[in-house]
Amino acid sequence: MIQHFLTLDTFRSGLNLYLNSHGNDTAEANDLFKALKEQYKEDFPNSELSDEDLQDVFESWTLQMGYPVITVTRDYSLGTVNVNQERFLLTRNNTADDEDYSWWVPLTYTTSDELDFINTSTKVWLNRTEESKNITILNLKEMDWLIFNIQQIGFYRVNYDTTNWKILISQLNSDQYEVIPPVNRAQLNLARAGLLDYSTLFSLTDYLAKETDYIPWYAALNGFSYLNTRLQASSENDYSLFKKYVLSLLDKVYSQLGFQEKESDDHVTKLNRNLILTWACKLGSESCTKTATKLFHALLSKDDTVSPDLQTAVYCTGLNQGGPEEYEYLWEKFLNSDVSTEQVLILGVLGCTADEDSAHA
Repeated sequence: MIQHFLTLDTFRSGLNLYLNSHGNDTAEANDLFKALKEQYKEDFPNSELSDEDLQDVFESWTLQMGYPVITVTRDYSLGTVNVNQERFLLTRNNTADDEDYSWWVPLTYTTSDELDFINTSTKVWLNRTEESKNITILNLKEMDWLIFNIQQIGFYRVNYDTTNWKILISQLNSDQYEVIPPVNRAQLNLARAGLLDYSTLFSLTDYLAKETDYIPWYAALNGFSYLNTRLQASSENDYSLFKKYVLSLLDKVYSQLGFQEKESDDHVTKLNRNLILTWACKLGSESCTKTATKLFHALLSKDDTVSPDLQTAVYCTGLNQGGPEEYEYLWEKFLNSDVSTEQVLILGVLGCTADEDSAHA
């Protein structure tokens, strides 16, 4: 984040200044801040940020815990925008905290008319003495959507007013959803923190039926994981509806990736396949369960091996669909393995067994 508001060249030069000044000597945070400030003032002598401001920027992010959520509220008739900051809390409890948390927030944004997701330089500062601020965005029309935190380079979350959410949802559900880059598509999930109602969240996630990129899917399934855990304890009908909904969203990306690996697959594709197959099998996809069980039985009969990128889905499904034999096979594999990553993977999937006697052994 600092690199983006200082600019890459200034950040690099500031780091070089810091390293040349201190070498292998001991140093503290202020030594780094001093070098970055000196370089910034040299490169931008007319900057709106004074030396004291820059020091406060650095300290606001390093000397207090947490980070903010920025609430963006538009006045559609005037074309103005109000931004408000408060500390982001995933869960709120009754624990009193008298600390007044606030940050210097480097705001970046773009609109559906502008579509500039490349320029990540700071457009407006929301300083730590400002709880809120009004911004005028030129050429922002009433039906344009507005997105803050370009490429999610800022260490903060963003919430919008209901109308802006609806315009964003309309864009995502259109054939032109990819005009919003994957990282910004992935950042639109605030329901668990109580900042966004679940009806809006599910309207946002409907577009995932077309999504094949790993980054939005990783973010979405991370959010669904919270719901999956809690709905398992609800009525069978509610949980069944949830599983059916998520599987319908997974259909396209599951069909595209499948179990068949290709030599051309890059690292992100492999990560995506592991993620999608794990969830498809966990939620009861008939095709996924059948294929993973077949691969696991081939392991038992020593007829085949399983690619490391498929092991989570295959092991978990094999255990869930099997009994003591399948559990004992993996348990012995764990005991005989001297590879820590394999041991961690096996321990992580042993809980997938549906055989209570094996799990208690």
